[in-house]
Amino acid sequence: MIPQLQLHKVAILEVGSSYTIDAKASIFSNDDIEIKGSSRLDVVGNYKHGICSDDDLVIENGKVVITDGLHANDTIQVLSYVVKQV
Repeated sequence: MIPQLQLHKVAILEVGSSYTIDAKASIFSNDDIEIKGSSRLDVVGNYKHGICSDDDLVIENGKVVITDGLHANDTIQVLSYVVKQV
């Protein structure tokens, strides 16, 4: 899973506080997650984690504003990125 952020844009992802399935995060993958781009991504995780990967999580360039944190079973890499947890 590789979300690409568009230049000078703000993407906002907010999810509910309960699920009928066992969701792990607002953005979740059983595999690696790579978030790349030069814009801003706001993730509001009202249930469990904001961003979660069962493998590696890589964030490169741009800015991420996140509530409820980052989680990865293997590694978290933040490269040239501003990550702010609120």
